[in-house]
Amino acid sequence: MSSPGCRHSLVACSRGSSCSRSPSHTRTALPSPITVTPGNRKLTVEWALLDRGSVPIAYQVRHRLQGTTDWTESGTLAPRPTTLICSSRFECVNPRRHEITGLIADRPYEVELRARNANGWSSWYTSIVRPGPPDTAAPVAVSAVNTSGQTTVVVTFDERLNQDFQPDPSRFTLGRYVVGGFLLQETATDVSISGSTLTLTFAEIPSNATHLSYLFTNIGTLQDLRGNKSDSFRVSLTRN
Repeated sequence: MSSPGCRHSLVACSRGSSCSRSPSHTRTALPSPITVTPGNRKLTVEWALLDRGSVPIAYQVRHRLQGTTDWTESGTLAPRPTTLICSSRFECVNPRRHEITGLIADRPYEVELRARNANGWSSWYTSIVRPGPPDTAAPVAVSAVNTSGQTTVVVTFDERLNQDFQPDPSRFTLGRYVVGGFLLQETATDVSISGSTLTLTFAEIPSNATHLSYLFTNIGTLQDLRGNKSDSFRVSLTRN
């Protein structure tokens, strides 16, 4: 039957019943239960096989560091009808799981999951979890680089630094090893932090300086986002 401009609905009714109810077009409900398990700088999201409503055809997970605005989304995750995946050598695992890696330890993350059926996506399920283990390690200087013609040294650390705690520039000194010890040659006059890098400014860069030295102090201490303070260190100076 063709009726241009008309919208048709098909309703199946049992004999003797009323067919006054309109057909329902609803999105799927979220599976339950949903668990988010913290690991070593990672989170594992697992969910159950949906036992009610319309069967999902896809899932999606997204996460972000609490207090930030941008989400990192997974691709579309295919449904798995199997209840468990088991092996004679290993314990059973949930086939409906997604692992989020590369996270900052002991920081709160918002993790969300949603399901989709033929009528669209469900609402998001939200959980706030901290990946472990607790971060107790101080930031470590990986490199110190001076570019030819410039009076700055860029120090790169193994994690992000806390910009709210600007270290005292006078605690950073360029120098070299001599017989009997380490000779201090030039002290920094300014310092700035961006992410995991610290930029030091000097009046000049001694041509024979080989290392950058930092002397720990409780005032203006170099530290990471968890408040772990850097000890005194000495790192080789690289020239580009």
